[in-house]
Amino acid sequence: MEPVGEGDQPGLASFTATTGTTAGPVVQAGHVHGDLRVEYPAPARAPSTPGRPVREIDDPGDLEVHPAIEVPGARGRLPSYVDRAHDEVLRARVRQVVDTGRSAVAVLVGGSSTGKTRACWEVLQMLPDDWRVWHPIEPGRPESVVDAVGDLSPRTLVWLNETHHYLLTPGSSLGEEVSARLRALLRDPARAPVVVLGTIWPEYWAELTTTPSFEQDGDRPKPDMHAQARALLVDSGIPVPDSFDGSALGTLRSTAWRDPRLAHALSYAEDGRITQYLAGVPALLERYDNAPVAARAVVDAALDARRLGHGVLLSHEYLQSAAPHYIVDDQWDLLPDDWLADALRYTGAPCRGSRGPLTRVRARPGRAEPDGHRYRVADYLEQAGGDRAVPDGVWEALTAHAPLEDLPRIGLAARRASVPAHAARIYARLAEAGDADALFIAADQFRRAHGADHAIAWLRERAVGGDPRAARGAADLLHKTGRAEEAVTWYRFAADAGDAISLHTATELLVALGREDEALRWLGALGPTAARLGGDMLRHAGRLDEAVTWYRRAAEAGDPQSTHALMSSLLRLGHVDEAVAWLRRRHGEGDGRAARLAAYLLLKAGRPHEAAEWGKLAEPKGSGSAEPTQSP
Repeated sequence: MEPVGEGDQPGLASFTATTGTTAGPVVQAGHVHGDLRVEYPAPARAPSTPGRPVREIDDPGDLEVHPAIEVPGARGRLPSYVDRAHDEVLRARVRQVVDTGRSAVAVLVGGSSTGKTRACWEVLQMLPDDWRVWHPIEPGRPESVVDAVGDLSPRTLVWLNETHHYLLTPGSSLGEEVSARLRALLRDPARAPVVVLGTIWPEYWAELTTTPSFEQDGDRPKPDMHAQARALLVDSGIPVPDSFDGSALGTLRSTAWRDPRLAHALSYAEDGRITQYLAGVPALLERYDNAPVAARAVVDAALDARRLGHGVLLSHEYLQSAAPHYIVDDQWDLLPDDWLADALRYTGAPCRGSRGPLTRVRARPGRAEPDGHRYRVADYLEQAGGDRAVPDGVWEALTAHAPLEDLPRIGLAARRASVPAHAARIYARLAEAGDADALFIAADQFRRAHGADHAIAWLRERAVGGDPRAARGAADLLHKTGRAEEAVTWYRFAADAGDAISLHTATELLVALGREDEALRWLGALGPTAARLGGDMLRHAGRLDEAVTWYRRAAEAGDPQSTHALMSSLLRLGHVDEAVAWLRRRHGEGDGRAARLAAYLLLKAGRPHEAAEWGKLAEPKGSGSAEPTQSP
């Protein structure tokens, strides 16, 4: 039998023919013709050099550079870059490799989203065009290095973002094998120059580079789990600060004017944590958009509370009470008993170094810890938050759990949202705390929500509890609804408890109802202000002689308005001498206004010489003319 020719099977160099059995090595392809089985080996894989030419890499996301916040007017995939001290160190190390041809390793050490990977991306731009970049990730990060590091060609940058994924392999020696192979690569002059460029968090750096203690494990010292990694990383670390400060902050400010993303971050990032804000906001939005039901509900409850006027810190009790109202019954029934704890763990996890959607706030040492836990919603979620209808249960939770100092803003939001029943309860809580204005706003909102009778009943209950303003409020509503007789009762109740406004209103209403004698009897039993009101009532009724008696009583008690009313009434009755005699006595008792008032009365009565004498008594020493010119 002749072998199958190349025309029949292109690329086949050999075959094995058998009848019923297979001879030779097992291979991957073949044909079957009746009983004849023809098999042939797979072609050998053509060798390839790992990595891509540096100028072909134009998407930062391919190398795991975090996307940045999007704001109106922003251009490009990444915000403008602001150099810091570590950038110059990193560039110098890479430049030395390019210039000298000697391989080296550089690892940026810093917390999450401090700008490590972005700094590495900037370094790529300075590499010559004949360099390649290899980012080993498949089938796994450490496995990829072990499989292909031997095929690297010179002028390759090995991109080990999140270096701990390559070197820390718990329960396996694979990380140490990666370290050993990278060390061999760096020492091989035939493959130089090569740069191994990595990023790592400080805690992982410490774990990999700390020399182990010589403790005993039974009869033997404990094994050194990271000897190869420690040797690989020696003198390679470049620290990256958590925040912008000093000259870096000044450079940032001078750059931000031309980049809206930097300007936004400069305005809103906490404590100079610019890179965390730029990278964290997209992660924050993703975390919120994809949150489980309970976690989403907790954040929504927090966002609505802030939108409605709640302060920055939200209580655990509020979240527990409000969040269920954002969850439909079917979902609520499926939640575990510890749904809130699960939700807060999800919302509290950091997003690339920035706050999660909703995080717990702890008191600083030396400051009093508030009763219960307090939580803060991420600033950017507040800025991006929309306007939605607030569930009734959320208003109730705010009424019960919001701090008193926040309730005026929340109450105003309820009035603007046209939910008077909730507004009434919010202002009622403020009224219970002693806010006089809140009492009347609450009554008005109760009236809007449930009618006047409900509001009056609420006010009466508070009045009986000892609040005279509530009695006045009830009387006002009764009067407005045409129930004047009942209104008088509650005005008098408030006046008897010391409410001056109700005293005036009750008197006027009694007069309007034709009950002057009753008003006088009532006023006569009260103090000086009440006596003046009795005088006013009698004067308006034309009973001036009686009014003088009431005014004198109030004036003797020290009421200045009654003194003037008394003098005016005596003058109209022609009893000037009686008035002057009364003022002389008052002047002798040390009343500084009496002499001036006497001078004025005498002048009005056409007795200027006497007026001048009294004017001298009223004149301070060293002043000019004592001629009285105006009413005191």
